[in-house]
Amino acid sequence: MKKILILMVMFSFAAAAFADNEPDIVFTKIPGEKGGELEGMIKNFDHVNNSLVIYTYGHYRDYGIGVDVWKLQKYNGSKFTKINSFGSFKTNVRYGKMYSALLVKNNYKPKKFVGCSAFDETFGKCLPDKVGGKVIKVKAAWAK
Repeated sequence: MKKILILMVMFSFAAAAFADNEPDIVFTKIPGEKGGELEGMIKNFDHVNNSLVIYTYGHYRDYGIGVDVWKLQKYNGSKFTKINSFGSFKTNVRYGKMYSALLVKNNYKPKKFVGCSAFDETFGKCLPDKVGGKVIKVKAAWAK
């Protein structure tokens, strides 16, 4: 019985240590629906091989048709948002009901508009992409 208890405790510590090393995205500032500054931290990521992509979700008119979609947020011609060496990021975003950050591999090719690529049960809404392949982590938040 003692051996089983010791093994269970060891497994719990190992699982906790592994979970702490998983990449994560934490928003520290979320703008309202009119847009503004979106800020956050990226934890446990590869500074050399990872990038950050930001999308906003809202009703956009393209070719006269209005639809709710995720729209890529890019500034200064870059599709990627800069992550500093400490893992923090800060970017201006345009109008959105929701905001999403994707931690991706550098060779990820973000699309300008994205429909519902993945549904998050806990978030209760579609996300611009799902984890797997070139997508390492996806985080979304409602506008404040």
